[in-house]
Amino acid sequence: MLDPKQLNGTYRWVNNTGGINPTLEIVKGKSYVIKIDNPTGDEHQLLIENSKGSKVGDSKEIKPGNKAEFEFKTESQAI
Repeated sequence: MLDPKQLNGTYRWVNNTGGINPTLEIVKGKSYVIKIDNPTGDEHQLLIENSKGSKVGDSKEIKPGNKAEFEFKTESQAI
């Protein structure tokens, strides 16, 4: 589960162990489901990019107080 948290005036994604904008360990060709909780009063979006900055998945906008989940599959490793 990822939650948006405001740190020093900027929102960051924080996982359940307190990791900020955590790196995802991705296996080539496997599907992943990301679950997100937005307890804030603002809309948020999570983008998953590879090491070259290309988008491989996104959550779309998550309205305040809502939860979302999205699935993506990658064709390359090291996101």
